[in-house]
Amino acid sequence: MKNKFLKDKIYVVETNIDDMSPVIYETVFEKLYGSGALEAFLTPVQMKKIRPGILLTVLIPKNKLEKIAEVIFRETTSFGIRYHEAGRLKL
Repeated sequence: MKNKFLKDKIYVVETNIDDMSPVIYETVFEKLYGSGALEAFLTPVQMKKIRPGILLTVLIPKNKLEKIAEVIFRETTSFGIRYHEAGRLKL
């Protein structure tokens, strides 16, 4: 029986944001997708001192890390990003 899935590796890039106007996210997403992001999404989170914040998560090909980091630092109020490699199965 043949394997039905394609396997590859991507990076998951994340940053927490708590001081940015929500209207800016549309532009951020346009620039992320224009720079090679596979997927981007926002998750509400609780920050220090129980402030509401946003977790920006971007899924990218491994060769796009520098470009995506540049977009995040230029277009958001983020001071730092986290990233890790993740396996992925595709149909």
